Amino acid sequence: MAAPRPPFAAALVRAREAADLTQGQAAGWVGVSTVTYRRWESGTGEPAASQLASLAAAFGTTANDLLAGTPLMSGAGLMQRLLAVEAEVARLRERLDESD
Repeated sequence: MAAPRPPFAAALVRAREAADLTQGQAAGWVGVSTVTYRRWESGTGEPAASQLASLAAAFGTTANDLLAGTPLMSGAGLMQRLLAVEAEVARLRERLDESD
């Protein structure tokens, strides 16, 4: 049986899942490989302070809440908002292409 995740790792998983993001998307936001991000979620690695700040912003929580294992689940993180904008831009481009 696998050992339980440390509070930070469990909070990271919950925050990512609440934001409906893949590990690859979260890794890309912070600028690390998916393998590195997976290590953070498994508790076998930890992000640098600057990466922690980026994670918190992406998930709409604070670094302190992530470290304490109690992330806010606002669903309004920067990454979610940027993905929504990206999707809207794609829809607008399709509409423009259709009108040509």
